[in-house]
Amino acid sequence: MVTLTVINCCVFRLGSGDVGVVQPTLSLLPPSRVELEQGRAALLCLATGGFPSDWKLGWKVGGSSRSAGVSDSPGVLGKDGTYSRSSALTLPADQWRK
Repeated sequence: MVTLTVINCCVFRLGSGDVGVVQPTLSLLPPSRVELEQGRAALLCLATGGFPSDWKLGWKVGGSSRSAGVSDSPGVLGKDGTYSRSSALTLPADQWRK
């Protein structure tokens, strides 16, 4: 089984030392049993409450950046002035189980 140290949902800030930077809260949802039985594993990372808007989510698998099988949502501005977004990573079930 893969742990968060192997598959990470990481936040990258693109700006330089901005005052008032708020790191988003990350939540990682693991694949369902049904997905695993169907041979795939979809992980979903929800990032909420980040500021400013110039940050992105990225995945690492086995310590290496991963873009294949990744689907990202655009950032959404919340009523509180912070930004939220999500990113999904789909892997073969056997890779998740390693």
